[in-house]
Amino acid sequence: MDILVLSDIHDDQRVVDRVRMLVAKRKFDAVFLAGDLSNAGSIEFVTELAEPLQNIYSVPGNMDKPPVVEFLEKSGHSVHNKKRKLGKYEVAGYGGSNTLGRTPFVHSDPEIGEALEKLGIGKKTILLTHMPPMGCFDMIDGENLGSPAIKKIIEEKKPFLAVSGHFHEHEGEQMLGDTIVVSCGAGKDLRAAMIKIEDDDVEVDFINL
Repeated sequence: MDILVLSDIHDDQRVVDRVRMLVAKRKFDAVFLAGDLSNAGSIEFVTELAEPLQNIYSVPGNMDKPPVVEFLEKSGHSVHNKKRKLGKYEVAGYGGSNTLGRTPFVHSDPEIGEALEKLGIGKKTILLTHMPPMGCFDMIDGENLGSPAIKKIIEEKKPFLAVSGHFHEHEGEQMLGDTIVVSCGAGKDLRAAMIKIEDDDVEVDFINL
C-alpha cells in the first residue's frame, strides 16, 4: 500500500501544480492531508488541491477556517474525530492544535485526549493528527511544543503508525514506544512524504515535490 502525505501547504499554488504532476505519474492507494491546507484563506484553494486526489484521509490544521473544515466533512475526506477503514487498517484522526485563542481551529489538550480516547485506537490503527506528540519533531527554541495528550494515547494504545505535521522546521521518522511516528515536512517548502506499507513493514521516503 502506497500513501502520499502532505501537510502545511498554506495556500501555496506550487503544491497544487506539482501534486497534479506527481499523481499523474504515480498511483497512490491513499492520500493523507495532515492539516493547514490553507493559510486562513479561501475554500477554493482547498477544493482545487483535492480535485485530482483519490481516497483522501484528512484532518484540518489550526489555520484551516470553518469552510475548509466543512468541505472536508461534506466531501467524505475527513477523519477528524472519527475512524475510516484503509485496507486491513483503520485511520483515526484529530485536527487542529492545542494553542488556544491564536488561530481558527484549536482545542485544549485535554479535549484532544478525551476525543482520541473515545475512538477505539489499537494496534491496527493509523493515527493522523495535525499536531505531533510531545517529544517527536516538536522542538522549537529549545522547547518541546507537541501534544502531551497525543503522546499519551500513542504510548497507551500503541497504534501501528502515527502521522502528523504542524512544525515546519521538522520532518522525519522515529519510534515512540511500539509506534512509528512520521512528520512529513511542510508542503509550503515543497516537502512531502511517501509511505509504503507491506506485510506490516513501513518504508518512508521524504521527497521534494
